[in-house]
Amino acid sequence: MFKCNHSLSVIPPKPFYNYTNCPGYSIYYGLQNSAGNFKVPSSLAQCTVYQVAIRDSPTDDPFDFLSPEFQIQVQLSDDCNKCLRHRGGQCQLDIHKNFFCAKEDKTLAWKLGIGIGLLVIIIIGLLIMWRCKRRVPTFYHKYTESDSVYHGVPVFSFKDLEVATKKFDSSRELGEGGFGTVYYGKLKDGREVAVKRLYQHNFKRVEQFMNEIKILTRLRHRNLVTLYGCTSQHSHELLLVYEYISNGTVTSHLRGESGILPWHIRMKVALETATALAYLHASEIIHRDVKTNNILLDDTFWIKVADFGLSKLFPNDVTHVSTAPQGSPGYVDPEYHQCYRLTSKSDVYSFGVVLVELISSMPAVDMSRDKEEINLVSYPKNYPSFFLKNFSRGS
Repeated sequence: MFKCNHSLSVIPPKPFYNYTNCPGYSIYYGLQNSAGNFKVPSSLAQCTVYQVAIRDSPTDDPFDFLSPEFQIQVQLSDDCNKCLRHRGGQCQLDIHKNFFCAKEDKTLAWKLGIGIGLLVIIIIGLLIMWRCKRRVPTFYHKYTESDSVYHGVPVFSFKDLEVATKKFDSSRELGEGGFGTVYYGKLKDGREVAVKRLYQHNFKRVEQFMNEIKILTRLRHRNLVTLYGCTSQHSHELLLVYEYISNGTVTSHLRGESGILPWHIRMKVALETATALAYLHASEIIHRDVKTNNILLDDTFWIKVADFGLSKLFPNDVTHVSTAPQGSPGYVDPEYHQCYRLTSKSDVYSFGVVLVELISSMPAVDMSRDKEEINLVSYPKNYPSFFLKNFSRGS
């Protein structure tokens, strides 16, 4: 292609085409023959030349057949081909730029060195595997279905969990959260489990997956759910396997969906939740999503705090952690929301909202209430007599 200013008054030779839609200059273009002996026509000698790759034959518009791709083919000499294919050598040039075929110097010492090096690497690898296997507690091997452990917890195959949940049947859904859906399942050994299936479209799902494993492997408390295991991080679906808590959430009981909670049970829920949070904070962990929907009840109304996807490690020797606010509407600490300063008091604020729910049986957020009363935390201030009445009646 040639770019020629109009001032040159170029008369293009045949078979060149003229593309004249450009102000101040014209573009002339034509095909170079395959022999590669193209010569610039004298009438175009003063123009700027461009060589471009094409798809097909030229048309009226050169931009219709330009290609963003091109190929480079290297043709080796016969001597180089023989050197590479038949002699196992390398094609090189000497100081005079004459070709010669260099053979690899595979001496006995070189072969012995490679062999000994590989042997040492294999032995070291076996020793590392043996030591790692010894460090895995027998507690974890007891519950392993595929005889493998990932970050200290047993690894389940996706197929086993698919069978346990009857292919994640919708009738087995226990609930849905911000990061995944939870299904009821039954393992081959008879254990009932809750399987959290992280959303495929959630770009933070690997982060949440790793966070829950990292947090829960540090914890052992009677008021926290137990993590039985997970799928591999490289599985096409990320699944977390927890103990199954049979009696639903505190939310479902407060709304009358699973039966009304008597006052002494509400007090028990408050006390055990506070105990669980105190243990978390002593373990340098902030839950960040304390709410009645994450407090589970078993058949004896023993509580289990669940869902550690948002939890964060919080060293006791720091005053706060600066991080973007996360949590559920109605439960987030206002100071954390406004100042991005996360502390253990953020969990305490959320726990306070849970206490108000336990007293009133009202949801933390209700869009059907008046504007000033959408958040439940405004009720004790606006209607103190209502809460005093409920508290005294309960006590």
